[in-house]
Amino acid sequence: MKEIQAKWASDPQRQQQEMMKMYKEMGVNPFSMMSGCLPMLIPMPVLITLFFVFQGAIEFRGAHFAYLPDLSLRDPFYLLPILLVVSMFGLQWISTRLSGMEQNPQTKMMLYTMPLMMGFFFWFMPSGLNLYYVSSNLASLPQQVMIAQERRRATEAQKAADAAKAVPRRARESRRV
Repeated sequence: MKEIQAKWASDPQRQQQEMMKMYKEMGVNPFSMMSGCLPMLIPMPVLITLFFVFQGAIEFRGAHFAYLPDLSLRDPFYLLPILLVVSMFGLQWISTRLSGMEQNPQTKMMLYTMPLMMGFFFWFMPSGLNLYYVSSNLASLPQQVMIAQERRRATEAQKAADAAKAVPRRARESRRV
């Protein structure tokens, strides 16, 4: 992708054609429903439902957990929203940095803005909802580390395979000359 962008930087139309050709060869559809920000919107109905459950459920009123006096009210010390921002940033950092994949500008921007935006939203949410998302994020951290390591291994293996293919090609070209 970077090669195409560099090669056809002066001709945007040709660059777009080459990108579409690459997508077709790789079997990727850039216009599919599962690309872009749609996958991030899928959990929103669950988030909204949980908000109303924690806000209105009689069972959570007055139910305390650790230092939280009531799971249906906000965190009195705002520790959970802060921990949510930190854990969310950690998850995204692990997925982008440890995997060894190159970052585009949108990914870099999302690394910082998404956790802050979610922290702002969750600042006003019931502590039970914050507790749910923080525990989910913390439980996901080891899984994300393993996925990132596997992604890095696969990327390195692909680079090694591409380099091995390139060596015989260069040898054949040098014999022709």
